[in-house]
Amino acid sequence: MAELLELVERAKWGRAHWLIFASTSIGYFIWGLVTTLGFLAYPQFHSVYYLVAVTLIPIVGGLGDSESI
Repeated sequence: MAELLELVERAKWGRAHWLIFASTSIGYFIWGLVTTLGFLAYPQFHSVYYLVAVTLIPIVGGLGDSESI
């Protein structure tokens, strides 16, 4: 275990790490926009069913993605 921790501590931050970081950051940003825009449109609909749908759609989409892996 100590060897593994030492190996991780000596690892250098390279181009692949930056690409992974950028991809993850952009993904979280897009999910934030998608989730926020749904709630911002609520005043036009005034329905509790709309809030339930906006909340459940990303959850169902996430479950669908995990099954395809």
